[in-house]
Amino acid sequence: RGQRGDQSQRNEEDGAAEGDLDPDVPHPPRPLGVLLVLDPGLLDRFGVVTDLRGRASVVATLGAGLRQADLAVEVRELRGSPISEPVIAQFTAAIDGTDAHTHLAIRARSATLLELTGRVPITLAQLRRDPRALLTRPLALTGSVPSAPAPALLGVFGRNEVTSGTIEGTVTVRGTVGAPRGTARLVGTHIAVPPGRGGKPVKTLDRILIEGGWDGRVARLSIDGTQQRGRLQLAAVVEPRALARSTATIKATAFDLAPVLAFAPGPAGGGAGRLDADLRMTGLDPGSAQLAGELHLVGARLPISPQVGTLRRARIDVVVGARTMSVNVAGKLGPGDLAIASTFTLAGAIPTGGTAQVTLRKVSPIGSVEPVIDADIDATLERQGTLWKAAINVRKGVVRVPKGRGEKLKPIGTPPDMVFRVAGTTVPLGQPTRTVGAPPTAPGLVARIRIYTLYIEAPEIRGLVKGRLTVSADAQAIGVVGTIEADRGMLDLFGRRYALDRAAVRFDGSTDPLLDVRISYDFPEVTTITEVTGRLSDPDLVMTSTPSTYSQGQLLGFLLGGEPSGEPGGGARERATEAGASFIANKIGGYVREALPIDIDVLRYEAASATSSAAVTVGTWLTRSLFLAYQRRIEARPDENSNQGELEYWLSRRVMVEGVVGDRGYNGVDLLWRRRY
Repeated sequence: RGQRGDQSQRNEEDGAAEGDLDPDVPHPPRPLGVLLVLDPGLLDRFGVVTDLRGRASVVATLGAGLRQADLAVEVRELRGSPISEPVIAQFTAAIDGTDAHTHLAIRARSATLLELTGRVPITLAQLRRDPRALLTRPLALTGSVPSAPAPALLGVFGRNEVTSGTIEGTVTVRGTVGAPRGTARLVGTHIAVPPGRGGKPVKTLDRILIEGGWDGRVARLSIDGTQQRGRLQLAAVVEPRALARSTATIKATAFDLAPVLAFAPGPAGGGAGRLDADLRMTGLDPGSAQLAGELHLVGARLPISPQVGTLRRARIDVVVGARTMSVNVAGKLGPGDLAIASTFTLAGAIPTGGTAQVTLRKVSPIGSVEPVIDADIDATLERQGTLWKAAINVRKGVVRVPKGRGEKLKPIGTPPDMVFRVAGTTVPLGQPTRTVGAPPTAPGLVARIRIYTLYIEAPEIRGLVKGRLTVSADAQAIGVVGTIEADRGMLDLFGRRYALDRAAVRFDGSTDPLLDVRISYDFPEVTTITEVTGRLSDPDLVMTSTPSTYSQGQLLGFLLGGEPSGEPGGGARERATEAGASFIANKIGGYVREALPIDIDVLRYEAASATSSAAVTVGTWLTRSLFLAYQRRIEARPDENSNQGELEYWLSRRVMVEGVVGDRGYNGVDLLWRRRY
């Protein structure tokens, strides 16, 4: 919005437009103001991706004869990541016949974040004659962070990890505009954080002093923190033109990191631990630097990722020698335990290879399905140029999926009844599209993973799997090639126990694998076969039978719990009724099983058929290969036991010994060998 005089004045100004450029012709100042609304959607149109929003006003004034210029910018209600509490930023800059000066102030409701003033002795006339003269002018810039409560300052950025303390600081810049030199100083006193686990108090940071400077040749940084019986000292001297002479050291004695990490951005702000260290690096060129010393962290808490969780109550030991470095980690990860023992060879400060042994015990990742994992993993790593190669073996693996007791998570992504469209297009946005990504052509990591026999136990399936995978990754993509297949297994589905004839997941380069699953069930009259193929993102279901006298609809009824009636072409209503009754009964059985005080693996209802009466079966796996069950038949036929016990022992994937003992003397032992042609 321009601020101008009336029409006659504008006409006079327009008529003298050429004279405006003449410094000898006086004219009144012409302020020009603009009001802007900062909105993420609007800024995105100009290629600025941010979630910051607010209101800005800009006023510029050009003085008479181009001898003076002023600029004032004010931003109000500025908020968005990482700013949680709205702030006000005010910036002014002016240049006149004496010098150029500027002022910046950033304030929140509860504290002043920064005040900055600067001055350069130069005029507009001098700039017009020689713009490069600005680089040689002396610079005087001072800034300050006024003493303010630490909780208020951190609260502006949505952080509440600090409960008390004060923070203040100063910045001074001298030298010239083209070659500035400066120092900075930040002091925190009596910084306290909430108690730790179990109400255990965390050491208060009595004082921390951070100082840095640049003298035109050398940059220096020092951190000195003191606690009760604890101290942290960090010093770095960096010469950009002579990195070999640069040094960095860290020394710590029983220093509690929680009050310091509370200022760290992102997940690191939730870290903690007591640090003891004595490390020194001589030279900052990674290929020739010399690193030596030790670092020990006790009672550590390290956030890893939202899917993995936080490593807690951990001990981390790092010992660096002339050409080797050992890293040992032991701690709790979720309800389980994680241990890592590793050794690396070094070329300067860069690892060139190494070995690692990882032990997982009852570790459970975070997600909609939270399996409990036990495994022993050994890895060998080697660096070839910019490529890392790894050989990883997974042994003694056990994956148990606990019986879920919570509410099922809703599907992710766009709701099915919502459609987004872009003007001028016909393809809805937010709808899934089938794409199979290619592996990276120039990966930075190639890992060959061998999974030895791994036992999987879930409410619906039990079995052994093994496989080999090659995983390649760079900064943009991940590629997977290989196969994971079941060695043997059983599947409980809709009240029946299906034999897992074949189950394989094949990766052809993308992370969307191809499925090859085949399950079967032997009825007295027919053997049904169900196959799942296609990609995981879009699977195909195919059902067949031997003999092949049933339709897809009839086979689906058998899969859902129905029974063949002996007449392939008839009895559709009966089979549908049987399937519905079996499905509902087993759903109820699932709820009952969750409510029982004891843990059982099988509780199912079997509908009556032409060859058997209805029955209720309760069973459990005693070991990975031994299954014990009790069956009660409702209105047992004359040739059936009313009550009977069943025992199954699996010798291999296709060989099983089955024994039955009942109250009416119908007993037996069978040796079953399954083979498909």
